[in-house]
Amino acid sequence: MKVEGMDWMDWLHKVREESEKERIRRGIGGAEWLKQIRARAEAFKRERAGRDTPAVHDRKPGS
Repeated sequence: MKVEGMDWMDWLHKVREESEKERIRRGIGGAEWLKQIRARAEAFKRERAGRDTPAVHDRKPGS
């Protein structure tokens, strides 16, 4: 599978490296970075839950 013209694994490493550079640039530790990521993920889940129907893979056949 290709993402942005790269193999998905190469893309994943690129995104991780960019994220690590951003964390270092902001001068925060790994634990604080993970706390911020978890908070953003939870906010996104709450936003999606309020406006979207469940994904197809969450539905039982025939429903």
